[in-house]
Amino acid sequence: MRAIHAHLGGDIGDNHSWRGGLSLLKADAAGQQLMFGALDSPQSELAFDGQTRVLIADLVWKWTADDARTGLKLQAEYLQSRRGGLAEAVASAPWAISARQSGWYLQGVYQFMPRWRTGLRVDRLDPAGAWGPQADAPEHRPRRLSAMLDFSPSEFSRWRVQLAQDRARAGIVDNQLFLQYQMLLGAHSAHRF
Repeated sequence: MRAIHAHLGGDIGDNHSWRGGLSLLKADAAGQQLMFGALDSPQSELAFDGQTRVLIADLVWKWTADDARTGLKLQAEYLQSRRGGLAEAVASAPWAISARQSGWYLQGVYQFMPRWRTGLRVDRLDPAGAWGPQADAPEHRPRRLSAMLDFSPSEFSRWRVQLAQDRARAGIVDNQLFLQYQMLLGAHSAHRF
């Protein structure tokens, strides 16, 4: 397995900063056994002989108001995976395919007053050439849209409510509501206890 990555970034004036990156991962496999299948059907066994390449591009931009009470953070990431050499292990005559999948997300989080933030996120997946459960609906492009609101009563805790509409499976819309409480325990660099 080999990996290479680079990030660049910096400040633009007193209120803006950015960071962008590019990563490339490459792995070789020989005879790697893979199992897949839907919950309501028997699993299939495949073997993977070949190469996997993953390309990742990411970008973050931050803005903070002069009074540092409000701010905005925009973040995006794109990922592309290419695989070649998948062979069916259960058949007497193995066949090979290649798969190329990609996906991305874009999100923005706005702090509109101290301790309060709101955000929006969209995710999209293109499983083109995919094998396994997505092979039954190759034209389907899974996606999800999420909105959130959170409140931090202290530096150690946060309440968060999130609404999401998930279209991961073809023909099914999954509306979700999450309520989350996060709490940090233990020593903190600003306090001794």
